[in-house]
Amino acid sequence: MDRTEHTAQVCERLCRLGIPAEREVSLREHTTFRIGGPAEVLVEVTSAEQLALVLRVGHEVGLPVRCLGGGSNVLVSDEGVPGIVALNRIGHLMHEDRIFRVGGGVGWDELVLASVERGLAGMAAMSGIPGSVGGAIYGNAGAYGESVGDSIVSATVLTPSGDVRTLSRAELCFRYRHSRLKETGEIVVEATFALRPGDRLRLKEERETILQTRAAKLPAKTEATAGSFFKNIEDAVARKRLIEMLGLPDDGHRIASGLLLDRVGARGMSVGDAVVFSKHANIIVNRGAATAGEVLELSRRMHAKVREAFGISLEREVIWVGLPEPGSDAPMGRRE
Repeated sequence: MDRTEHTAQVCERLCRLGIPAEREVSLREHTTFRIGGPAEVLVEVTSAEQLALVLRVGHEVGLPVRCLGGGSNVLVSDEGVPGIVALNRIGHLMHEDRIFRVGGGVGWDELVLASVERGLAGMAAMSGIPGSVGGAIYGNAGAYGESVGDSIVSATVLTPSGDVRTLSRAELCFRYRHSRLKETGEIVVEATFALRPGDRLRLKEERETILQTRAAKLPAKTEATAGSFFKNIEDAVARKRLIEMLGLPDDGHRIASGLLLDRVGARGMSVGDAVVFSKHANIIVNRGAATAGEVLELSRRMHAKVREAFGISLEREVIWVGLPEPGSDAPMGRRE
């Protein structure tokens, strides 16, 4: 049996299980970068039970399963993604007292807004972060001193073979822009957060200030971008050297990669339709028809400029999805 026939049979099997599946569907419209080739098989799941079935089928037939939520913070290969891509649309959001139980496919900012409207503190500083709850947990998203790992209690996940596990905050192994999910391939189907009482009016004001700040320095929501491309610098030795080189105050915070990229003139650099945003040197924008290859080449040129000027190797935050990244000596992290 050839590959085409095999995936066609997998689609038929999933459809019989009540999970509509399609072959060779472009992922361009399912990512905020609006870049990417086809998923060999694409499904959309609205419950943990559906996702478990997809994972079990994939495990049985030898097809990898990768999950996308809001499609931010990823760069999908121009050649596409082999196996099954599952769009996580598990969308319940329940609240009792200070506790939220929320599906992995819920938009992160939808959860933040719900917390602010109920006068619960711990998330307002993360207003406006794109993507889903599952993706935010996967990468331990954060902003302005708050991060996902600060308020999460536990996450219910599915293993690559479709088994259910509940992981505590400690078991999720959070650190800067990282969780254990990056190694295990486990997928979040539900998470529980515990917040603290706050002043509703002040939280609303904080949220509005954060949203205005983001709007002033980040691309508009209509722009095609994956967000910050490189991680900020937290290595103690590198920080100390940069503080001395640049005459920066040592405030104990990570050094922004955007600062280094600014110093080397990255704003406005471009390759094809991939261009560094005019207001933020750590963001790449797709002007319309950028390819993943063009984004990779532009990011490598940015990386090389910083390494040449400061002796620092930036680590990419945006995650590569799909066939092996072409021509790189610094592969992107894999999604699932």
